Amino acid sequence: MTGFDLSKNHVIVGEEERLFSDALVVDDVNWLSIPKPEEEIEAKVKIRYRHDGEDAVLVPVDSSKVRIEFRKPVKSITPGQAAVFYNGDIALGGGWIKGSVSRDM
Repeated sequence: MTGFDLSKNHVIVGEEERLFSDALVVDDVNWLSIPKPEEEIEAKVKIRYRHDGEDAVLVPVDSSKVRIEFRKPVKSITPGQAAVFYNGDIALGGGWIKGSVSRDM
């Protein structure tokens, strides 16, 4: 499964390589241990429970939204799941995945 068309109540299927993406958008971001960054910062990002995390760059979009650009494509980015940003063992913040996007967004 590669996605949903909720307006038509359809599940979209495709090849496995379509499950990988190198960027996503997170909304309703809550910064825990640092003030909201004004510039890009590096972090490890976990996109689901028990996920090891992936190296990424966090790009502030507006006051509550961040674009995450992964160093390598990740599989199964799922809207509605939490994304949590870390620097080592320190949780920097997190928010809700809106969906995968192009790095050019």
